Amino acid sequence: MDIDQLFQRALDMLRRNLDTYPSFDPNGLYEDKNKYFLEVSQLSSPLFAEAIRVPFVERYYRTMVDTIHEYEQRAGKTFNKGIVYGNLGVILTAQGNLDEGIHFLLLADKEDEPFKRDPHGVIQSDLWEQFENRHVIAHLMQLDTNANASLHFTVDKAFIIGFLRTMELSDRLLLEATIWTMFRNLEFNQVNSNDYTRGRLYSGLKDLCLLTETLLRKKQIALGLVVANTQVMLGTLLTNALRGVGIAYPHPGLPIGANSLQSFIDNLEIVLHTSPNPEIRRIACLHLVRNFTGHHFDVSSRVVSASGNEFFALYEETLTNILSAVLYLAHEALI
Repeated sequence: MDIDQLFQRALDMLRRNLDTYPSFDPNGLYEDKNKYFLEVSQLSSPLFAEAIRVPFVERYYRTMVDTIHEYEQRAGKTFNKGIVYGNLGVILTAQGNLDEGIHFLLLADKEDEPFKRDPHGVIQSDLWEQFENRHVIAHLMQLDTNANASLHFTVDKAFIIGFLRTMELSDRLLLEATIWTMFRNLEFNQVNSNDYTRGRLYSGLKDLCLLTETLLRKKQIALGLVVANTQVMLGTLLTNALRGVGIAYPHPGLPIGANSLQSFIDNLEIVLHTSPNPEIRRIACLHLVRNFTGHHFDVSSRVVSASGNEFFALYEETLTNILSAVLYLAHEALI
């Protein structure tokens, strides 16, 4: 059967099932919500067999989503589209279309909300695992032996997956997309350093810091350490968190702010190279970068530190410390 024949067979099957099956009942059994689409989903299996056919899988599921939407509007029936949105979201994300892919994954999560099932179930697939292993987990596992990370615990796949599953789905997807974007642009920057790529690298650091701050805040709201919807700065969140593991923070003499690009780069070198221990270094690096990345940064600038380094010469060391800070906070159950 060629691709066009498969598509037509799937469409005929879907249209027949849309006519035959009743509208979605949020009070019904979880297993019943997908019955109208199971045959259609199974029919797409051969398209996943070879990576070269992934674009056809995207076309397949886009066509199914459009067909269901059109039928719902015409017939006045409603179907649960969690499995359709989820499959399309995984396919798009695996191809690097992160924003639209995550949009569909969160749509799938919303569709299945009445059942209160594991929200991470929407990304339990071989294709997602391939994406995650290559573009996220592999990079994080390198921190296990990275001297700049200096982590005192094992960073393996089991630890990383365990951490990711503690997060809300939207936070997990943002973290994974941000990690891929940064490492992808690091590779691009090594080939051809330009203002666009440098801007993406800078934005990635900011997103990583803001997400870490969000995770700290959520944890401390749940523990009753801070009150929801109140203005609590990152410094307070870090002080609260580290107090629980016997670390006094902030550390005297380490700068955690900057009022210019010049002072930021100088202070970043101070934090990276004079901190008393890895725990303080990682956290202070996160704090300093979070405080400065809210400011405008001309990525075309070539301002250098007293030792002659511009910001992007320090980028990988900075990223290592911030990612290590995230994993450290996760290991200590502080986020």
